[in-house]
Amino acid sequence: MREPNLLIISNRFEETNLEEDMKAEFVKWDWPLKKLWTFSDYHVVIIDFSFNKDEFKGINQEIYDSLGGRLLEVIEGLIVIVICGYPKEKFNIYVPRSRPDESRYLHSQTTCYDPEDLSKEVVKEERDSYTFLQGVPIGIYDRLTPEPSRIYEKKIKSPFKEYFNLTDIAHLTIQYSPPPSDISVEPISRTSGVGKDRYCVGALIEIEKGNLILLPGYNKLKKNEVLLSLIKISKELYRKQQKLKERGQ
Repeated sequence: MREPNLLIISNRFEETNLEEDMKAEFVKWDWPLKKLWTFSDYHVVIIDFSFNKDEFKGINQEIYDSLGGRLLEVIEGLIVIVICGYPKEKFNIYVPRSRPDESRYLHSQTTCYDPEDLSKEVVKEERDSYTFLQGVPIGIYDRLTPEPSRIYEKKIKSPFKEYFNLTDIAHLTIQYSPPPSDISVEPISRTSGVGKDRYCVGALIEIEKGNLILLPGYNKLKKNEVLLSLIKISKELYRKQQKLKERGQ
């Protein structure tokens, strides 16, 4: 079985940390939008939000603004891992008042979306750190609670056990019960104490034939180990997905 095509959007993870036989494409948050073409070229996309508020101000807002639409492609079988590494804070983002017809770019392999085509007029909008999840039609954004959890289970089954041994403070908790009628929300690590049967700090969400995984932030001093653990998670989920396809499920 072939290895999955992997896209990593992160300011901390680097290609030099990978094994020689592992191929992945890296995009940093302050790069031009044209560096982030389409998620449909990949099997797994890792979106690393594990940075502080000051670092958030330096990201390319066009990249952030494009995530909601790109995440809709998860229903086509994509595996998306989102690292929720900072609180659900309010901020202002400047977005174009009008955009060109993006449909003409969708099937082109050589022409990239050009920000210069945008109108120079922009609109200031107040959002919070995870507004892009509103683009996923499962109501998961409304289930995010911006209350950090310092105590949660770390006895996790494969393939997430290694990652949770490297986690930091969980800045968000996720309500998983009761789940939407047509969506599977499986807790990866439940919170402790009151409400532990309804809230978690990591969740695996099955959307048709794709997966959206929400994980807490990691120990920045262990970023090399974290990246390797994320790659193992990606490979295992991808192989599981391929086996289901072979069985016609």
